[in-house]
Amino acid sequence: MPDIVDSYLFYACVFAASYGGKEYEGLAPKMAIFGAEIAEVRDEIRPVVEEVLSELGIPLDKILVNVGDEKITKSEDIRDFRIQHLWC
Repeated sequence: MPDIVDSYLFYACVFAASYGGKEYEGLAPKMAIFGAEIAEVRDEIRPVVEEVLSELGIPLDKILVNVGDEKITKSEDIRDFRIQHLWC
């Protein structure tokens, strides 16, 4: 797990340093992280991403886990995420 943590921390720091606080065409930049399986996203990737964002002072409501499974990501979650972050 330390390799995963180090990789996400590195990429999140680079992303934040490069794009943090900027807007492009009126929208905040987004970073996508992919997992091979829903369990990997839920159990391994998301906790690491949350830790990294917390360390960078970025609110965790900036995360949208979209795996195409209504049990995890509801249509309202995607809609609310888009509306909430449209003006970030």
